[in-house]
Amino acid sequence: MKKLAIDLYGEAFLKELFRLERLNMLPQTPPFYPPLLSWDIYNHKKDIKRVIRYWENNLKRAENKEIGLYIHIPFCKQICKFCGFYKKLLKDNEEKKLYIETLINEISFYSRLIKDNSFKWLYIGGGTPTILEESEIDKLFKSLHGSFNLLNTEAMVVEATPDTLTLDKLRKLKEHKVNYIGIGIQSFNEDLMKKYGRDQTKRECLKAIENVRKAGINNIGLHFILGLEGQTKEMFINDIKTVCNLDVQKIYLFDYQPRFLTKENNYDASLLPKKLEEIREWKREAIDLLSKSGYTVNCGNVVIKKNSTPCPVSYDINGETAILALGASGIGYCQNGFKYRNKTNPKEYVESLLYKNELPIGEIYFLTKKAEMINYILLSLINYGDLNAINFENIFKTKIEDIFFIEFKKLQKIGIIVKSKDRYILTNRVQGIFFIQAVFYENSVIKKLAKRFNLRIEKKLESKLSIKSHNLFINFNNFTDKITIAKEIRERYINGEKISIFYGKGKDYISNIQFITNLSQKIGYHKTLVITELEDIISFDRILSSNSNSNLEIFINIKEKELKNFMKLNKFSLLKNYIPIIQISKNKFSLSDVVRYLKTTFNSIIFYYSISPTPHKVVPPTSYSKIKHLFKEAYDLEKKFKIKLYFLDIPQCILNPYDNMCYFFIPKGDLRESDISNTKISECRYCKYVLQCKGLSPDYLKKYGYTEIRTLI
Repeated sequence: MKKLAIDLYGEAFLKELFRLERLNMLPQTPPFYPPLLSWDIYNHKKDIKRVIRYWENNLKRAENKEIGLYIHIPFCKQICKFCGFYKKLLKDNEEKKLYIETLINEISFYSRLIKDNSFKWLYIGGGTPTILEESEIDKLFKSLHGSFNLLNTEAMVVEATPDTLTLDKLRKLKEHKVNYIGIGIQSFNEDLMKKYGRDQTKRECLKAIENVRKAGINNIGLHFILGLEGQTKEMFINDIKTVCNLDVQKIYLFDYQPRFLTKENNYDASLLPKKLEEIREWKREAIDLLSKSGYTVNCGNVVIKKNSTPCPVSYDINGETAILALGASGIGYCQNGFKYRNKTNPKEYVESLLYKNELPIGEIYFLTKKAEMINYILLSLINYGDLNAINFENIFKTKIEDIFFIEFKKLQKIGIIVKSKDRYILTNRVQGIFFIQAVFYENSVIKKLAKRFNLRIEKKLESKLSIKSHNLFINFNNFTDKITIAKEIRERYINGEKISIFYGKGKDYISNIQFITNLSQKIGYHKTLVITELEDIISFDRILSSNSNSNLEIFINIKEKELKNFMKLNKFSLLKNYIPIIQISKNKFSLSDVVRYLKTTFNSIIFYYSISPTPHKVVPPTSYSKIKHLFKEAYDLEKKFKIKLYFLDIPQCILNPYDNMCYFFIPKGDLRESDISNTKISECRYCKYVLQCKGLSPDYLKKYGYTEIRTLI
């Protein structure tokens, strides 16, 4: 039987492996497969013929006639501390001159292979491409137009910084058909930019935008970053207010993502719960302002002017586009052949072509058909949130289940994806990335990455217990006899439920609890949770004392009035064998007072923000934003008193940085999935702009269908 990485290796080992892989990725790029650090060192003598053959075979195919072209210009006038891309401080013009000469040689080599193909897009990134002078821009573009077919290229994009965008350069770019300029402003705040190594003024930024328009280039994209140390909400919102009056076509709002290439390498700086919560709130407010100015959200990071021309990205986002990458550190993709990255050091890049007469490739990975398939699956699920099995079959000429039946069954069992007709839909983005990688990464790739990061491989410890994982919730008060209950327990088990949960009160419930808990265990449920009322505690004491079932947990639902009385009488020691569910409402109780009373009796406490009389009923969940102050207080109390605190049935959302404090008897999604509120995605005020959603349940598919799901993802 096929062994998956998630079954072979320890979870902590895999999480650390994927964390290190992520830190070595470029910011904002998708997790393409195989990961770059598992690629092989390029050997020109051994690999050159294979490279040429694959390009020729790939480009002969009718469906691959159009490809993307990426060119990297690594030089910068100043190094910004927040930048995670390949860059180099320009020392002198001779260095730049040699680099352009090398680029033209590389263009010349590939022009012999790609003479009959047109380019769908051209993207020149950096570094700072507009550090080139007009004569150098002219020389580079004359070589491109003379070597490649760019007549029908839809988009020609050049990245820029405000201080390098002179009117003469822009007119030269316009002359060579460039129709989109992306300006990395990052922030209009001069003091903040100076702190991160960039000397620019707001006036300089506005002048650059004016120059682009004067040159006749109508498509402008502005890049902003949020989450920098020292950046305040006021700074960021002031930037957005300025942008609202500029009428540009596209705005990128990037979370700060430190990487190994980031000069300020505090990798966790933007990932702390408090920081994450803050910048998500900033972004929501920014999008509110921009939407009033005629913008719409394209995805969590991109806001576009309505009816504007879409701009390509500089990498493959769907596994369907071949990319020719030129220049130092350029990453290219030859479909059905290989992936490659050019040498990242500009000096080594120049030496390879000019002096050794070799292709300047640094790393290469010759793709198997299975690796191509996994690449397509990862990009589809993680980038778009769903995978179309019919599209997969059309591309790879085989059914996806024939190759990856075990992988998809595993993800469905974990609850990360659900199947809807011919689509596999991601239900939990945040957790999903880890599980998708842990299921699909091949063993050979895991070993290469571990060796690269010098990580000791940790195998998964095999459990001697054969535990079945199913779930059951029964409101005992709805059933009158043991036969009916037994039938219900068996039916729920067959339907794939996970934990047996019983709610009820009174004599019948108590007298039969031993029977139903033993029965659920025999059938295969690995845990039994019993919810009862405080009034039945004496009867449950007898059950606990006579019950040897270690899988039985009893929760006592304590209402506000009862809590008050117990606090007065200090009788919580009577409840030491139970898990308390404490109902709270606004301004009635201080969490700290409750925890002080209970900390000596209980290891954990569950708080329930009461919307209904009892926590077993399906009710519209409380939004995190309404009680986020309680989460913060509970987080501080946990650290102070060494006790575990939870909140029952608070919707899971990326906006909640204390997600591990949420407790669910029955797993549910967010506000949109409440049976009572029946709120559709388009009307959802809780996650209005869907910056990064933790997800939906399988029931949501039945309720709203795939069309609504797409707007969610």
